[in-house]
Amino acid sequence: MKIESLEEIYLFSLPIEESEIIDFFLGLTRSKAFVAIRDYNGHVGLGGKCSKEVATTIREAIILVKLSIVPVRRGYWGNKIGKPHTVPCKVTGHCGSVLVWLIPAPRGTGIVSAPVPKRLLLMAGTDDCYTSARGCTATLGNFTKATFDAISKT
Repeated sequence: MKIESLEEIYLFSLPIEESEIIDFFLGLTRSKAFVAIRDYNGHVGLGGKCSKEVATTIREAIILVKLSIVPVRRGYWGNKIGKPHTVPCKVTGHCGSVLVWLIPAPRGTGIVSAPVPKRLLLMAGTDDCYTSARGCTATLGNFTKATFDAISKT
Protein backbone atom coordinates (compact mmCIF):
# COMPACT_ATOMS: atom_id res chain seq x y z
CA MET A 1 0.00 0.00 0.00
CA LYS A 2 1.38 3.37 -1.02
CA ILE A 3 0.45 6.42 1.02
CA GLU A 4 -0.47 9.43 -1.12
CA SER A 5 -1.26 12.10 1.48
CA LEU A 6 -0.86 13.07 5.10
CA GLU A 7 -4.58 12.42 5.65
CA GLU A 8 -4.11 8.71 4.89
CA ILE A 9 -1.51 8.48 7.66
CA TYR A 10 -4.02 9.84 10.16
CA LEU A 11 -6.90 7.82 8.68
CA PHE A 12 -5.10 4.50 9.25
CA SER A 13 -3.51 5.67 12.55
CA LEU A 14 0.00 5.02 11.29
CA PRO A 15 2.92 6.29 13.38
CA ILE A 16 5.13 8.99 11.89
CA GLU A 17 8.61 7.67 12.51
CA GLU A 18 10.72 10.05 10.43
CA SER A 19 10.61 13.82 10.08
CA GLU A 20 11.33 13.47 6.36
CA ILE A 21 7.78 12.12 5.89
CA ILE A 22 6.36 15.44 7.06
CA ASP A 23 8.84 17.34 4.88
CA PHE A 24 7.65 15.34 1.87
CA PHE A 25 3.94 15.99 2.41
CA LEU A 26 4.02 19.54 3.77
CA GLY A 27 7.02 20.92 1.92
CA LEU A 28 9.87 22.85 3.41
CA THR A 29 9.31 25.89 5.57
CA ARG A 30 11.57 28.87 5.12
CA SER A 31 12.10 31.98 7.17
CA LYS A 32 13.07 35.42 5.96
CA ALA A 33 14.77 38.07 8.07
CA PHE A 34 15.56 41.73 7.44
CA VAL A 35 18.07 43.38 9.76
CA ALA A 36 18.94 47.09 9.92
CA ILE A 37 21.97 48.57 11.64
CA ARG A 38 22.44 52.26 12.47
CA ASP A 39 24.20 54.89 14.51
CA TYR A 40 21.54 57.65 14.26
CA ASN A 41 24.26 59.91 12.84
CA GLY A 42 24.49 59.40 9.10
CA HIS A 43 25.18 55.67 8.69
CA VAL A 44 22.67 52.91 8.04
CA GLY A 45 22.75 49.37 6.66
CA LEU A 46 20.15 46.84 5.58
CA GLY A 47 20.51 43.11 5.04
CA GLY A 48 18.04 40.37 4.25
CA LYS A 49 18.40 36.61 4.12
CA CYS A 50 16.18 33.59 3.58
CA SER A 51 16.96 30.16 5.03
CA LYS A 52 15.41 26.99 6.47
CA GLU A 53 16.19 27.78 10.12
CA VAL A 54 15.38 31.01 11.92
CA ALA A 55 18.65 31.26 13.85
CA THR A 56 20.72 30.71 10.70
CA THR A 57 18.64 33.27 8.84
CA ILE A 58 19.18 35.98 11.45
CA ARG A 59 22.89 35.19 11.81
CA GLU A 60 23.49 35.44 8.06
CA ALA A 61 21.36 38.61 7.77
CA ILE A 62 23.52 40.24 10.46
CA ILE A 63 26.65 39.39 8.46
CA LEU A 64 25.11 40.89 5.30
CA VAL A 65 23.98 44.07 7.06
CA LYS A 66 27.47 44.74 8.38
CA LEU A 67 28.78 44.60 4.81
CA SER A 68 26.12 46.96 3.43
CA ILE A 69 26.52 50.05 5.63
CA VAL A 70 26.28 53.28 3.60
CA PRO A 71 26.85 56.92 4.56
CA VAL A 72 23.78 59.13 4.42
CA ARG A 73 24.17 62.71 3.22
CA ARG A 74 21.97 65.19 4.99
CA GLY A 75 21.17 68.73 3.97
CA TYR A 76 19.09 71.81 4.70
CA TRP A 77 15.73 73.11 3.63
CA GLY A 78 15.87 76.87 3.27
CA ASN A 79 18.50 78.58 5.43
CA LYS A 80 21.69 76.79 6.42
CA ILE A 81 21.24 77.29 10.15
CA GLY A 82 22.20 74.63 12.67
CA LYS A 83 22.97 71.02 11.84
CA PRO A 84 21.77 69.33 8.62
CA HIS A 85 18.31 67.90 9.25
CA THR A 86 16.79 66.60 6.01
CA VAL A 87 17.74 64.87 2.76
CA PRO A 88 19.80 67.16 0.49
CA CYS A 89 17.56 66.76 -2.60
CA LYS A 90 14.69 64.70 -3.98
CA VAL A 91 15.78 61.08 -4.34
CA THR A 92 14.01 57.99 -5.63
CA GLY A 93 14.56 54.34 -4.79
CA HIS A 94 12.87 51.28 -6.17
CA CYS A 95 12.68 47.55 -5.58
CA GLY A 96 10.21 45.30 -7.33
CA SER A 97 7.06 47.32 -7.97
CA VAL A 98 7.68 49.74 -5.09
CA LEU A 99 8.95 53.27 -5.76
CA VAL A 100 9.83 55.52 -2.82
CA TRP A 101 10.46 59.26 -3.11
CA LEU A 102 12.27 61.15 -0.35
CA ILE A 103 11.60 64.89 -0.43
CA PRO A 104 13.32 67.55 1.74
CA ALA A 105 11.16 69.11 4.45
CA PRO A 106 11.39 72.26 6.62
CA ARG A 107 12.91 72.04 10.08
CA GLY A 108 10.40 70.84 12.68
CA THR A 109 8.19 68.94 10.23
CA GLY A 110 9.31 65.50 11.37
CA ILE A 111 9.25 62.46 9.14
CA VAL A 112 5.95 62.29 7.26
CA SER A 113 5.92 58.65 6.24
CA ALA A 114 4.62 55.14 6.68
CA PRO A 115 6.15 53.19 9.60
CA VAL A 116 8.73 51.26 7.52
CA PRO A 117 10.51 54.23 5.86
CA LYS A 118 10.09 56.29 9.01
CA ARG A 119 12.09 53.78 11.03
CA LEU A 120 14.90 53.64 8.45
CA LEU A 121 15.05 57.43 8.12
CA LEU A 122 15.25 57.83 11.90
CA MET A 123 18.04 55.26 12.00
CA ALA A 124 19.89 57.28 9.35
CA GLY A 125 19.72 60.41 11.48
CA THR A 126 17.28 62.32 9.27
CA ASP A 127 14.99 64.53 11.37
CA ASP A 128 12.67 66.00 8.73
CA CYS A 129 11.53 64.42 5.46
CA TYR A 130 8.46 63.98 3.29
CA THR A 131 8.01 60.60 1.61
CA SER A 132 5.80 59.25 -1.10
CA ALA A 133 5.48 55.64 -2.20
CA ARG A 134 3.90 53.87 -5.13
CA GLY A 135 3.38 50.19 -5.87
CA CYS A 136 2.62 47.25 -3.62
CA THR A 137 3.91 48.68 -0.35
CA ALA A 138 2.27 45.81 1.54
CA THR A 139 5.29 43.74 0.50
CA LEU A 140 7.41 44.96 3.40
CA GLY A 141 10.64 43.48 2.06
CA ASN A 142 10.42 45.46 -1.19
CA PHE A 143 9.22 48.57 0.67
CA THR A 144 12.22 48.39 3.00
CA LYS A 145 14.69 47.76 0.17
CA ALA A 146 13.26 50.62 -1.91
CA THR A 147 13.60 53.00 1.04
CA PHE A 148 17.18 51.86 1.65
CA ASP A 149 17.93 52.34 -2.07
CA ALA A 150 16.66 55.93 -1.88
CA ILE A 151 18.63 56.62 1.31
CA SER A 152 21.82 55.24 -0.22
CA LYS A 153 21.44 57.57 -3.24
CA THR A 154 21.67 60.72 -1.11
